[in-house]
Amino acid sequence: MHASLSRRFTASLIAATIGAGGVLAGLPVSAAPAAADPAPIPVTADYDGDGKPDKAEWRPADGTWVITPASGGPVITQQFGQAGDLPVPGDYQGDAKIELGVVRAGGVLRARAVTGGAVQEHPWATAAYRPVDGDVPRVLNLAKAASELANRLHSGHRFGEATEASKVARDLYRKVAEHEPSHLAGWGTAALALGSNLSLTGQHQEGIIATYEGVEVFHQLGDQARLAAAYEALAGVFHRAFRFNEAVTPSRKAHDIYERLGLKVDQIRAAFALGGNLSLSGRHKEAILYGKRAVEVATAINDQQKLAEAYFQLADRYHYASQFADAAKASEESVKLYRALVVTKPGLRGDLGRALIQWGGNLALSGDRAKAVEVTKEAVEVYGQAGDRVGQAGAYDALVQRLLEAGRAAEAVDPAQRARQIYGDLLTVNRAQFLPGWSNAALVLGQTLASLGRGAEAKPHAQEAVDGFKEVVRDNPTVELYRARLKAAEDLLARL
Repeated sequence: MHASLSRRFTASLIAATIGAGGVLAGLPVSAAPAAADPAPIPVTADYDGDGKPDKAEWRPADGTWVITPASGGPVITQQFGQAGDLPVPGDYQGDAKIELGVVRAGGVLRARAVTGGAVQEHPWATAAYRPVDGDVPRVLNLAKAASELANRLHSGHRFGEATEASKVARDLYRKVAEHEPSHLAGWGTAALALGSNLSLTGQHQEGIIATYEGVEVFHQLGDQARLAAAYEALAGVFHRAFRFNEAVTPSRKAHDIYERLGLKVDQIRAAFALGGNLSLSGRHKEAILYGKRAVEVATAINDQQKLAEAYFQLADRYHYASQFADAAKASEESVKLYRALVVTKPGLRGDLGRALIQWGGNLALSGDRAKAVEVTKEAVEVYGQAGDRVGQAGAYDALVQRLLEAGRAAEAVDPAQRARQIYGDLLTVNRAQFLPGWSNAALVLGQTLASLGRGAEAKPHAQEAVDGFKEVVRDNPTVELYRARLKAAEDLLARL
């Protein structure tokens, strides 16, 4: 069985990596590692055996564990591990007690009791190790701990560290599955997680390879629902690599499997992804057909939230096809549904704001610029009601554009200033994430002021944009959009 799996995986790997000319595709197979993140890592587990999870964290800088018992007892502080280790608390003695554990570079697991004592070393995550019957339960405990660690790091957007934990989990599950085929599902799931994390760190080719591995495992298992989910994951890593045409086939396979299985909600989600990848591949007629199909399925199951999102997605399909009037009609349907939904589900205000921004853009492109402005103003208000500062900054950005398109530059100054201010506040939260938005808001504010003959006011904002985009380009040297915005900022500054 595994020889067959290996052959198919090799064939998939070749198909993924060899270009038309018989050479490796142009994407890099690796990326420069991210800077070490010194932030504590959550390692919640039942350390005292009372059946309740104890909140805990591990500090990478010095290997300190800080455990706060759920029972309310005294906080436990222990030093175990060092920088570069992966914290993996688990039962490694087979006594149902959680121990402190760290995987060291090279794959050796070091573990000891929470209360102290002798340190046990196990070679389970080393490249040379192969499982034996007596070790399998404890090796699986380590694989589970590494998977949980990867999930927590992923949820915290710490994808570089999540990748390292995912590699440990995938390798362990693969070894165990080769020893006991009943664990193939664990291998497939871990391979998909590794592919996602690699992709999110910019290691696209390696992410595609790892995801193909997961697809092949679930193909071997014959689990159709999981195979469909694996195809979705494969489409996702191709999409993140900007290989949209290659994302179409796995997207279609996922959609068709869900349709055969009668899994309507999953089919709708897969139709969204398939339609998006078709649009981005220039295959607009097909994209619109799948957009309409999602609307039909959501209508058939009477799921109003799914229907609202289906109309939003259909509007995008029309938009990419430059059918802006049709796009505006679909956007309007989405907005109507979300307006009704937020009455009882206020948590959907962000979705309503997003739909309003989309509708405003499509109205403007359809020629109804006055209504586009009013709709976008509503988006600003909706995000404000939701307390969503990020969404509100984006809505102000959109409002500036709608006002400029309507020839109302003087009115655009205030929202441009508000967008810049919000992004400036957000810089203190996450500078890398929000610096592009702040730099662009400064540029747009400068351009708007300059267009009104207010050059002296525009100049400091042009300088802000130049300085900001220089930093952004330095940290993202391959993103052409940022280079273009930097040049626009420099050109503006030179004119003032």
